This record gives sequence, structure tokens and C-alpha cells, in this order.
Amino acid sequence: MLTNDPLLDYTVAIPAWGRGDYLREAVRSALAQNYPPNLRWEVVVNDDASDPPLSRYLQEFSGQVRYFRNERNLGFAGNFRRTVELARGRWVHVLHCDDLVDPDYAGKVWQVIQSAENLGFVHALTGPVRRPPWLLRLVGRLVLGPRVNPDTKLPFELFAAGLEGARRVLRHGVRITTLVVRRDLVLGMDGYREEFNGVADEEYVVRLALAAHSAFIPAPMVRYRLHADQLSRKIWLEPDFVEVYWRAHQANLEHLGSAVTEADEEAARRRVAGGAVSSAFAHLLAGQTEPARKILDRAKNLFPGIEQDRTCRLLALLLQKPLLLWGFRFGKRLKLV
Repeated sequence: MLTNDPLLDYTVAIPAWGRGDYLREAVRSALAQNYPPNLRWEVVVNDDASDPPLSRYLQEFSGQVRYFRNERNLGFAGNFRRTVELARGRWVHVLHCDDLVDPDYAGKVWQVIQSAENLGFVHALTGPVRRPPWLLRLVGRLVLGPRVNPDTKLPFELFAAGLEGARRVLRHGVRITTLVVRRDLVLGMDGYREEFNGVADEEYVVRLALAAHSAFIPAPMVRYRLHADQLSRKIWLEPDFVEVYWRAHQANLEHLGSAVTEADEEAARRRVAGGAVSSAFAHLLAGQTEPARKILDRAKNLFPGIEQDRTCRLLALLLQKPLLLWGFRFGKRLKLV
């Protein structure tokens, strides 16, 4: 139930900047969740000084959404914390403004919270808003092999605070737009480290996992969009992306202290190599073939096993076959792939 009580159970907190058309759909999805009957909830939008203000996109939600606007742009790191500060829920789902939340997510998260003790955060998988055509997915499976997915039959998995939780995050990451976190935990810790720019969330969540128990729901509960203004795509195109990502994961290993093992170091290299592949793919789609080759080589040097990754295999194939690359780019323009 939507209420004005000073202390609520659950907030969907949306840090927003630009893309008001997508924001409007994100808010609709947040309001359309199947909230448990007795759950006290709200939806908050915090506009990071967009010009013009995003309030004009939210007029249809009058009385249903709390809207705030920063006096100046705080950026990725600052706006995350500010949006959590504005939330009144004890638990906060930080939903990105261009993503869509599954109608059942709040209900599933609340079931997990009620069934587990001393949780600090819950997270899940993501999936794209628009899936490729079935024929293209079939060709992808034949050429690149099947996808490796977690066991979605499990309702959720629990991880203890400390090394267990931190190692889980280090190896698999957290889809930050699915993160439902205890508000007091966020406000009691240092926030994102700005030197890590757009990947600061990955270092931050390792610190969260060291401090509190966590839960993972192995199902895609938030849908993301692929578009030119997507934050991750912009970050991947930055010339120092791989170096910044590597420093962030070196910091994660430092957080583990003397307990660091060779397996931990390998996991960090694998994560950075995966990010490098994403960066190389973004460069390729932007027409920057030579940088894509260099970044792909860096990924292979960091973690040779990355060559078995589906995206890495597709990237290598496109770099070897100029005609295939042209067809792929053409298909992207027509939104066929």
C-alpha cells in the first residue's frame, strides 16, 4: 500500500538523468509490481539535475511518486547515495531509470527477507527488454554453443557475510539494477569510490558482502535496454576502461586481505577479461575495429580461458570476417540483432 508514513518497508528508488521517455516506463513498471498486501512501499525518483527537469515526464503519476531534483549533477556515485538517502523504506531497490522491474520482484524479495535472518542485500539476474528473433538465437546456439545459466529451479541462495559472500560477488558480480539493500547499511558505509568511475558499484558490493549476509534469486527479474545513451556502453568506450576495471578488482582482492587465494586472483582476472570483451564489442559496434582488436588481446592475456566465452567467440568471428561484421552492423541498424 502506498502511504505517507515516515518509515516504510520498501522503496523503489530510481536515480535518473535524461531519457525521460524511458524513465516514465520504469516508473510504470515499479508501480505495477504485485506488492504484498501489508507491505508499506513507495516509489522515489531523484533527478540528477537533468536539463530540462524530468518532472514533466511524471505528471501522470501525481500522488503516486515522490520526485526530487539535485541542485547540481552528482554523477553516478553521488546520485546513488543521494537517492538512497531520500528513500523512506527500510529496504531500497535501486532501479536504473532505463530499466523495467518484473511485477513479481518486490514480492519475491520480501519472501526472502522474511525467511532469512540478518540479510544486508538481495539481488537477481537481468535480461534484455527485447530478445533477438528465435532464428538468430538458434544460429547463435549452433555456432557459439549453449549459454551457461545458473540453476533457476532454486528459489534463492544465501551467502554468509565475510569471505563467503565476498567471493561469490567477486566471481559472479551483482546486477546492480536488481540490488535491494538495507538502507541503514548503505548509510553506515562509505559510498562508491569515485576513482573507479562507472564500475565503482562492483567494488562497493564486495564491501557490502563482507559486512552483511546476502541472497541471490537466480531468475531474470529486471529487464535492461540496449541504447546509445546506456551508461555501461559509454563506460566501455572510455579509453582507460580496462585499467580502471582492473584497479577496482585489485581493490577487491585487497579487501579479502591475507585470505586471498590463487582462485580469487583468477576470478578477478576472469571478471576483468569479461569486461574487456564487452568494451571491445562496444568499440567494434562503434566502428573502431583496431581498438577492439587490442582490447580483445588484452582480455586474452588477462585470462586465456575467456576465449571460450560466447561473446568473445562472436567478437573474434566478426573481426576475422569483415563481410559478416558488415551484416551484423546492418542488422543492428534494422534492430534485427
